[in-house]
Amino acid sequence: MRKKLKTNGHNIARYQVSVVPYTVESGEAYNKLSFEVDSDSIHYAYDIYQDTRHPDLLTIKNYLESSLAKAVDEKLNVEVSEYKERSYLFVEFQSIGQQQYTGRRTA
Repeated sequence: MRKKLKTNGHNIARYQVSVVPYTVESGEAYNKLSFEVDSDSIHYAYDIYQDTRHPDLLTIKNYLESSLAKAVDEKLNVEVSEYKERSYLFVEFQSIGQQQYTGRRTA
């Protein structure tokens, strides 16, 4: 697997954060957040799911979009770390802070 996302906003060529539907094996439909970043010629993609800590995907979406925009504008460091055993993502923006989400890397 590729290295984790650890870059500076100056190197981010593109990012996209969107709410997308998905269906589980039982047939139940839910939404998840698709979070993609192209940096240093590498494509990173993550799925983020709502949980008790972050129950509103639109709030997460707004936070990520505004933080990414600020990181690009102000050339701030951006890092996404994974704790695979617990399906956690730690998203950190320099001068903004770190958030823990339930999710996984998809690319």
